Amino acid sequence: MFLLGIDSGFGLLEGGLTAAADTVYLSKFSKSQLAAVMCGSGFLFSLIYCTDAVFKYLDAVDFYINFVLLLVGFFETFAAGWIFGLEEQIEKFGKGAVFSYFAANFGSVIVACCIWFGVDNGNATWGGFLGLSLCYFAGIGLTAFYLNAKMNLEPGKWTWLSIMYDLGFGNIMDLREKLSSTIGFLPKIWAIMMKQIIPHAILILFINLAVSKTDDGDRKLLNYGNYETWPFIILGWGVVLFVFFLFLLGMIAPDAYKGLTLIDEKTLMDDLVKGKDVDSKKVDEADNGWKESPSLNEA
Repeated sequence: MFLLGIDSGFGLLEGGLTAAADTVYLSKFSKSQLAAVMCGSGFLFSLIYCTDAVFKYLDAVDFYINFVLLLVGFFETFAAGWIFGLEEQIEKFGKGAVFSYFAANFGSVIVACCIWFGVDNGNATWGGFLGLSLCYFAGIGLTAFYLNAKMNLEPGKWTWLSIMYDLGFGNIMDLREKLSSTIGFLPKIWAIMMKQIIPHAILILFINLAVSKTDDGDRKLLNYGNYETWPFIILGWGVVLFVFFLFLLGMIAPDAYKGLTLIDEKTLMDDLVKGKDVDSKKVDEADNGWKESPSLNEA
């Protein structure tokens, strides 16, 4: 157990250390300096788990971190499957078709969750699936209306099969091809899962966890484990709100994260989306900068 603990410590430290050393702000420091700060900070924060309330802290933090991980997982899969190439899809199909397709997929899931987790009788299960189906096909019908108008504007360019496939999978298949050229083969099932299955499943799990109740009938999110509000519930909510803050900051002021990488990722991703060869002129320049950095030479 002692060796397993040391091994886990090395793994956790190395992941954070590598990420920190690759930022503009911290690249000037040596890895030994960064490791000392991270180990010292980790030691101080871990002191809270040496108190008599250790199991309460572990339980509360574990619950809210799982909540956050679902949220982050949804953001990541939603960004890859639905946000990537969004501007190109709007330009190709129009806002009406794109956003009605959004509504068909995620609006139907939200309606179903409201029935599944909000109706307290035996009809909730089939009623949720009925609501899911009705909302989904209503949204698809509206999407088809907009796509039909687009096909009439460009006769002969599309068939119903090709235009529905391009709307449903065009962007994620483009991402798959671009990533495959860089990291190796990605199966088509990856693209299908990222677009049509994983975001929906995570959203259902997230809503289920958000509305789940304790044995006393209170919301777990607001009163998990019947623990005291301070410090346990506030500590857990602090984790959730911190993640929301980071997400909103990235949406409102994306340049705030510009210094967190030595590579201009936005430029590289823009080149990737446009189909340009990103065969690493900029990455090589960054690599040269890393090799010249004292933080890496002293590792």
